[in-house]
Amino acid sequence: MIEVVPIQNAAHGANLCGIDLNKTITPSLMKTLTDALYEHRVILIKNQKLTKARYLEFGRSWGTPIPHVLDHMRMPGYPELLAVGNTEKKDSSSDIRNGAALWHTDQSYERQPASATMLYSILVPSIGGQTKLADMSAAYDAKTKRLLWRISVRGLPLIYKNSGKAPKTDGSN
Repeated sequence: MIEVVPIQNAAHGANLCGIDLNKTITPSLMKTLTDALYEHRVILIKNQKLTKARYLEFGRSWGTPIPHVLDHMRMPGYPELLAVGNTEKKDSSSDIRNGAALWHTDQSYERQPASATMLYSILVPSIGGQTKLADMSAAYDAKTKRLLWRISVRGLPLIYKNSGKAPKTDGSN
């Protein structure tokens, strides 16, 4: 029996208990996971021991994974997977190790952006390492009529830059 436990004192999120992702992923399980995701915006399925192949198979249960735009960040043998961390030789570069440390939205630059992102933590630091998530639907719903008017009348520029640094404001790249 799957138990959905909302995270205490959080704007969104739920822990899902009673799931073993090494067992068959049934349509019923996927419906339960999907319903929980859309109700709570973030779901945590803890205490899993998955191989890369099994994790990818679980990811494919949600749809077609989108490979990361940077080839060197893709996991050898599993191009749909991206390793973020500080335990491998490639992670000795701070640009790679800290590449996801800045606020970002995964795959928002795609013509059809991802509907969800999956993270599988293997080695968690005892201090730091927090991933913070924002409910952009709630942010959109909370905007004021005045803000909507300002956006529609003035328009706002949109800049995507994959440098890990804030864009310059003088118009240069």
